[in-house]
Amino acid sequence: MNNHGQALIEVAVFFMVLSVLLGGLCGFTKWIAIREKLLLAAKQGAFMYSSGHMERAEAEERMRQFLIAGSPPLNPGGIRVSVHPLDGLENKYYSLDESVADYVPPGGWNYLLGADPKITERCVIKHAPHYWAPFQTLSGPAVPYGS
Repeated sequence: MNNHGQALIEVAVFFMVLSVLLGGLCGFTKWIAIREKLLLAAKQGAFMYSSGHMERAEAEERMRQFLIAGSPPLNPGGIRVSVHPLDGLENKYYSLDESVADYVPPGGWNYLLGADPKITERCVIKHAPHYWAPFQTLSGPAVPYGS
């Protein structure tokens, strides 16, 4: 029996499998990093808008600029951000605001897996009460700064 090329074939198969595993690890790591960045943008957008000191357009623009800059930088064409009062019965009683950050990465391996490439993160937060409001909602009066 002649098995001179067996080691070469085993090494070639090993490195092919290793490259697929490393590619999958890198793709998953990038997906997690993008998702964490979207979550941070959604939280901060909700905080900025619900404070009452920032208009909707300004909060959305700051969210968009945060997602474009930094690491990992996201493609501006795939970003969609929205900050608005939450719809529904809860909003009538609790004054809830919702912040949504969506991202669709360009290209990728999603089509091979049949997965939806869109990544969405949401944050719902109670709108801060106004200090001059004659009637306070169920949450009670606003707490002065520094208390």
